[in-house]
Amino acid sequence: MYPKPRYVAPVVVLAVVLVLLPQPTWLALASPVGEYLVSYAEDPGLLPYLRSYGCTVARDFPSFGIALVECPEAVAKAYRLTLNFEVAVAVGELRTLGPVESFAQPGYSYTTSWSWAVSRVGADLVWGYLGRSGEGLVVAVLDTGVDPTHPLLDGKLLTADPTDPRYPGGWIEFDRKGRPVCTTPRDTHGHGTWVSSILVGGDTSSYLFGVVPQAKLMVAAVLQGGYGTAAQVLAGLEWVTAPYDCLRRRLEVPRPAVVSMSFGALGNYSNVFLPAIRKLIELGIVPVAAIGNGGPYVTSNPGNIWGVIGVGATDVNDRVAPFSSYEEVIWPAPPGSWPFKGTYPGSYSKPDIVAPGVEVAGAYPGGLLAIGSGTSAAAPVVAGIAALVSGELSRRGLGGPQLVEAVYDILTSTARKLEDAGSGYGRVSGYLAVAKAMELEVRSLQVSVSPSTARPGDSVRVVLGAYPGQRVEVFLSGVRVFSGEYPAGGVVVKVPDTHIDGNTVAALADGGGAFGEALLYVKPVLRVDRNATSGTLLSLQVSGLGFGDTVAVYLADSLLLLGSTNLRGSLSARLVVPYVARQTYLELRVRDLSIPGLVLTTGITVAPPPAEPAAVGVVRQLSVAVERYYVVSRVGTVSVTMPEEGLSVRVSQVHPEERVVSVVKVELVGNVALVYLNITAYPPGGYTYIEVSACSEAYCVSSVAPLHVVLEDTAERALEEVSKLYKALQSVEEAARGALAGVVSLSASVAEVASTARKALDEVLELLKRVEGVESLLGSTRLELFSTISRANYTLAVELESLRGRVSSLESGVAELRATYGRLEEVPKLRSDVGIALTLAAAALAISATSLGLTLLRVPRRRS
Repeated sequence: MYPKPRYVAPVVVLAVVLVLLPQPTWLALASPVGEYLVSYAEDPGLLPYLRSYGCTVARDFPSFGIALVECPEAVAKAYRLTLNFEVAVAVGELRTLGPVESFAQPGYSYTTSWSWAVSRVGADLVWGYLGRSGEGLVVAVLDTGVDPTHPLLDGKLLTADPTDPRYPGGWIEFDRKGRPVCTTPRDTHGHGTWVSSILVGGDTSSYLFGVVPQAKLMVAAVLQGGYGTAAQVLAGLEWVTAPYDCLRRRLEVPRPAVVSMSFGALGNYSNVFLPAIRKLIELGIVPVAAIGNGGPYVTSNPGNIWGVIGVGATDVNDRVAPFSSYEEVIWPAPPGSWPFKGTYPGSYSKPDIVAPGVEVAGAYPGGLLAIGSGTSAAAPVVAGIAALVSGELSRRGLGGPQLVEAVYDILTSTARKLEDAGSGYGRVSGYLAVAKAMELEVRSLQVSVSPSTARPGDSVRVVLGAYPGQRVEVFLSGVRVFSGEYPAGGVVVKVPDTHIDGNTVAALADGGGAFGEALLYVKPVLRVDRNATSGTLLSLQVSGLGFGDTVAVYLADSLLLLGSTNLRGSLSARLVVPYVARQTYLELRVRDLSIPGLVLTTGITVAPPPAEPAAVGVVRQLSVAVERYYVVSRVGTVSVTMPEEGLSVRVSQVHPEERVVSVVKVELVGNVALVYLNITAYPPGGYTYIEVSACSEAYCVSSVAPLHVVLEDTAERALEEVSKLYKALQSVEEAARGALAGVVSLSASVAEVASTARKALDEVLELLKRVEGVESLLGSTRLELFSTISRANYTLAVELESLRGRVSSLESGVAELRATYGRLEEVPKLRSDVGIALTLAAAALAISATSLGLTLLRVPRRRS
């Protein structure tokens, strides 16, 4: 192991330098440079003072009184500067699904392209009964970027110039130092597109994903790849308060009502973001942030700041997620004044409120959908409701801190109280919050469901605190299951196909003047034909599973299907029944691979195919060979072996109902037909079924075959990645060779420096000998003085000899460095260390010689 570099200046030289230079300046000569944040609002002279010690200003945020400076580490420690710390997205892994269009499945009277979070907070009821869906509002998101071409976000990104592809005013990107860069909208991770769609995605009828789908969106990319710096966040917040383009030209676009931040620095309680949050509150912009995914007894900055609405996450059962952070925050250095509630308390509870944040669906770049969990999902849900409330209060003339406080008070006072620790004031209720902002009186309506647990297709009784004949409407996870006069004894409704566990039962009376909600817990159900015939299609439906879960269907030991549920937890399929020689009872198993241990089983009776009339000794059957998988928008082949030549071949699609397979051509070679197929679209579940028939004038034979469809050829992509990796390895190998050559060259350079150092030491010793000669010429009256000078110079000589030994040690280190070239990064620092040591030694010698010369001049000569 190569020893870590150390400064090798002698003690005497260090003492001289310490005397001649101020301490921070001397420390700056030997310190690495880092990025730090400086608050100079109360001390405008601080920046010039730091510049005098070698610091440079990389980015200034004058509206916040904060600057990003590049300073030597020792100077930063001396003045307690804050490191430009890192923030990260507050979400686990995003699970990508298929194209968004594939989840708008036909056959349902309600949309299946839907997020449970929308119905849980009552956003769909706000649209339908209160007439508020975000029209005229602007909302801001600070995140990893956005894909504005996604079907759920198309046309939603704000712009001051529709002809400019950079969307000025609606899009901006910042580098790690908070400097704007000119780019067109993009998502560097996928997280930004996802959270943006949870805020504004889709519409109010077919694609229910965003809380305020009619609002306009502003996005600042401050977390490239999912990670960013405090300076990038400050830049994004500065842009939100006064939008400008990438060339820093001010733009005439409206400020947003809220800014949603699905990220944070876990366990951070610094005041870096306080000036920016202060500015937002003073301007009446509501700050909303994820509280973090670190569990109890810790929170994330900026969500843990007083005045920011810190949001925790809940699941479908209205339970606080285990990962959702919460604690009693004890703020280390509260500011003396604060615009929110008039003061900044020393301690307070976080989060302020909770919202759906487990298995929440949203957009993913490329037209796909994704499902993820984290307080990242909960923050835009609350931000959407806060925007609606802010819009109503703004129309009444509220602004500035009074507006932000009023939004906070309405959200927290109307939230549904939860028993779990870490739930704050409760789970946000969009319907009650917006109604209160609109000054509408909404009475509480008692709701109970019996039984409280059921399966899709079962009937349950919903009992309301209403009188018979009163007009009521009942919704189950956004699906209207009853509308009419309330009967005595309650409303009996049928449970639609919906997801597992807690489902929202919401009821309204008197046109929305009364509101209440409860939960119905749903269990899975499997529906399938109990009798089937080999070679036919078996209809299967499973409901009450998770959102977009991967499901495997087995008949006995044969895997018939590997597919995915829709966003309401249901899967419908038609499966080819395998061949049996005689009537057989087989077990059908459905395993939800996304929920460990969830298996549904039933038995079916399979009969052999009916016998076909045929000539004695003639077996007429069709053999169909398919490829391992087929790629959308690419031609694939199916090989068909027929019982004889000369038959006509016909291919038709039997599942799904939507046309996804087209026949390009059929080639006949003897009794083999090669069918070329083009897969035009991705089928639900990734499987389509075709029927191949071969006919003569006397008979026809047919066979049904499944085709596995994928969106892209993963094998090709893997080969491309392997090729890239091989090229990268070649580049690394070449770079290593070059680096090794550099080490050899550097070793020779260091040897030359060591030789020069030896010569310098020899000259110093020669100088000392001359000084001793001068000493002998002085009279006895100054003997004691010269003796003192001699001892001082002797000490200096000893120190310089020590320097000679340290140079020799450096030569040994260089030899070891050549043997261990993997530590290449320490060589430049080592060379710098030698240079600094020699420079300091030379400076010390010069000072000593000068001091000695001056002393000799002052000594009076003995008179003759």
